Amino acid sequence: MPKFQEINGMKYTWLVFAMSLALFNLSAQVSIRGRVVNAFGEPLVSAIIQMEENYMETDSNGFFVVEVHPSYVLQVKMPGYKEQLVDRNVLESNRGVVVLESLIESLDKVVVTGTRKPYRLSQSPIKTELVSFSTLIQTFTPINLVEGVSMVSGLKEVVGCGVCGTNAISINGLDGAYTAILMDGMPIYGNLASVYGLNGIPSSIIENIEVVKGPASTMYGTEAVAGVINIRTKEITTQPRLNVHLMTTSHYEYFYDMSFLKFDIADWSGYTSYYFGRSDEFEDKNKDGFDDMVNFDQHSLFQKIQYQFSKNRAFRLSAKLLYEDRYNGTNEFVKGDIDKLRGSSEVYGESIRTARAEMVGGVDITDMGMTRVDFSSSLHHQDSYYGQVHYDAKQVVSNVNLIHTVATEDYDVMVGLSLRQDFYDDNTAATKKVNGTNEAQYTLTPAAFIEHDWNLSEHWSILSGLRADRHERHGMIWSPRFNVKWAWDKLLVFRLNVGTGFRQVNLFTEDHAFVSGQRRIVIQERINPERSYNATFNVNKVLHFDDFSLTLDADAYYTYFSNKIEPNYATEGEIHYKNLDGHAYSQGLNMDIGLQFYNSLVIKSGGNVQKSRVVNAGKESPVLFSSDWS
Repeated sequence: MPKFQEINGMKYTWLVFAMSLALFNLSAQVSIRGRVVNAFGEPLVSAIIQMEENYMETDSNGFFVVEVHPSYVLQVKMPGYKEQLVDRNVLESNRGVVVLESLIESLDKVVVTGTRKPYRLSQSPIKTELVSFSTLIQTFTPINLVEGVSMVSGLKEVVGCGVCGTNAISINGLDGAYTAILMDGMPIYGNLASVYGLNGIPSSIIENIEVVKGPASTMYGTEAVAGVINIRTKEITTQPRLNVHLMTTSHYEYFYDMSFLKFDIADWSGYTSYYFGRSDEFEDKNKDGFDDMVNFDQHSLFQKIQYQFSKNRAFRLSAKLLYEDRYNGTNEFVKGDIDKLRGSSEVYGESIRTARAEMVGGVDITDMGMTRVDFSSSLHHQDSYYGQVHYDAKQVVSNVNLIHTVATEDYDVMVGLSLRQDFYDDNTAATKKVNGTNEAQYTLTPAAFIEHDWNLSEHWSILSGLRADRHERHGMIWSPRFNVKWAWDKLLVFRLNVGTGFRQVNLFTEDHAFVSGQRRIVIQERINPERSYNATFNVNKVLHFDDFSLTLDADAYYTYFSNKIEPNYATEGEIHYKNLDGHAYSQGLNMDIGLQFYNSLVIKSGGNVQKSRVVNAGKESPVLFSSDWS
């Protein structure tokens, strides 16, 4: 019996020892070393590392050392970033690195529009505003580009025709014709398309919309007078294999959007997108006899492909086909046989049929894109009737750029050669000789540009550039620019941008009066390119609080125009065109405020106060369609 009791006593002793060892292991502390960085690998200073009631902050290099239990769960957070829970397995698999995702989109996104090379928004010397596709969908689900950019302060849709609903995009109170529209960084929308083609850019192919306010002709040549809007199409890697978007409105508009046929075969990859829109109802609530809504049939087919030579060298090509049948007028016209009623003298209606083909691409000659060739081309055919007046026009715009970049630790130098071809033909006085014969307009404009980006220090950077275009009729056109950025820190940035722009004018694609008003065209003198000179001062400040982040962004701008062209309707039955005997200007202040709560709630607001005026022969008058505030 004593022996039996001794054995049980030994068992009890071992049991107590095992339980004590387990409790000791649970209570033991281990030393954990790690580092907190953002999505770009930059250290986050003063990030909070918390476990239960205990917490510490990262040092100036983002490192931390903390004593924790073996089965720890760390709470890692910092104002402006998504909170992250990290256990031992996660930390060990990432070699001690914790990556926090920024909640403030404007700081971490990469843009290319201002300089033709990738820049983070916070580091770019040129103020660039970005609207992502996810933001568009979360706000008001736009159908096309024109609706999408209305979220940017200072940008406004300008309707050029009250019946057919053609439109353009105004920047800081200037006409839509002064805005350069790019696709993946290349000019592709000429004068004709900037009025009749913007509604055919479906939101489904848009990854981001990048906006640069102020002249950008140094990089993009003609039309970049008021600013640049660059449409970055969706990357192949991020596009789902199947994406379907259906939408209808209370005005009986129907839209179908589909991305499909995504493939990744060997070194080739790509996807296809199809878009269809329709509206064919008659609605006249204001009782003026005309349809309140524009009727249309839209079909768009988009294809994007890429061939990967190596990790850092690729060939890229995007192509889009668009057909749009846009019409409006009286009930008899809208509900009748449009094919027979186009150009009719019995009922009034306007019918615009657009066929358009686009191609944008590029190829890396050397690794990392240090030397590359970018190209774009578009064919635009418009067959229109404004009542009985027939307007038939064709335009071809082609661009090719050879770009080479030399990069060092302190500065980058970009040099490039550019060649632009413009072809325009129509059935109006624009392409008629004195003897009445037709003569299409054809211009070939070679150019060279250079840009120097100099990082003086952690706080200062300077960007300067110069472009020279050789125009057949106007000779050499010089376009310089100068940009300075000073960062007090990463959350307070000042920018000063000074630059010039120019525009080769196509009067007849930008003014409906000569076709709808049936007036005679009188060109009083040789038309010179319009020129602009702009200065913009920008301040961007981000404030972090316990529960939210606040972003403040303000612009003060002034643009001066010479050679501006204004139509003169004073003579009955005629429109007189000539360069302005004076100047024009646009000045204003723009403010944006954004609240980003850590529970993902976002509140954004913006306002723009401006004054856009034309000074002709000493008399000042407002610029048409330019609002004083928005």
